[in-house]
Amino acid sequence: MIESESLLLQAKSISHNYEDGVDQVSVLRAISLSLHQSETLAITGVSGSGKTTLLNILAGYLKPSFGEVYYKGQLLSDMTAKQVSEYRNRAIGFIYQRHYMVRELTVIENVALPLMIQGGYTLVDAYCKAAEVLSAVDLLEHIHFYANQISGGQRQRVSVARALVTDPDIVLADEPTGSLDPKNSEQLMRLLLNATQTRGTTLIIVTHDRDVAAQCERFLEL
Repeated sequence: MIESESLLLQAKSISHNYEDGVDQVSVLRAISLSLHQSETLAITGVSGSGKTTLLNILAGYLKPSFGEVYYKGQLLSDMTAKQVSEYRNRAIGFIYQRHYMVRELTVIENVALPLMIQGGYTLVDAYCKAAEVLSAVDLLEHIHFYANQISGGQRQRVSVARALVTDPDIVLADEPTGSLDPKNSEQLMRLLLNATQTRGTTLIIVTHDRDVAAQCERFLEL
C-alpha cells in the first residue's frame, strides 16, 4: 500500500501559474498537505496568495500546473471527467464566502438541490434529508422562506446545510465567516466543527481570522 492510500486527501508539490498577457504569474509554489478523516485544517495567507485557487484544485475544479492530488489513494488526474464530477458531487461539500442561494427556491429547496443533482433520491426523500440537516443548523422554522426573507447569517447557515446534506467526506470552506459578525462567525464555526465530530467530516477552511484558524487542529500558511 502506498502512503497516499492511508490518507483521505493528499496534495503533493502543488504549483499553479496564471497567464497574464505574455507573463506567467505564480500563485502557488510546491504546496503539500495530507489529511485523514475528521481532521481540521485552516489555510491562511495574504490576499492573492492562492488560497481559493488551492481549494479549487483540491475540489477538482482546476488542474494544477504541477503536482498531484490524491483522494483515497487515487490520483484525480487519472480520473475520467465523469469520475471527477462524481468526486465533487459525493465527496466534496463547498462553502463559499458569499452565501449563494437560488433566489427562486426556498431554503429547503436550496438544501435539497444537491441531492437531486446527485440522483438516487425521490423528492420526498431529498426534502426529508434536507429538513434533518436544516434542523441541525437551527433553521427548521425557516424552510419555506426565500433568500430575501432571511438574514445574512441565516443564509450562510443554509450554505453549511447544503454542503453537509450529501454527507461529504470533505468540506472545503472559503472564508465562510468573512462577511459575518462575531456572533454569527462563532455559531458557524461550532456547526462546522460539530460536523467533524458527529459526521466524521474532514474540514479545510480558508480564513483571514486568526481566531477561526486557532480552532482547527492544524494550519497551513501560504
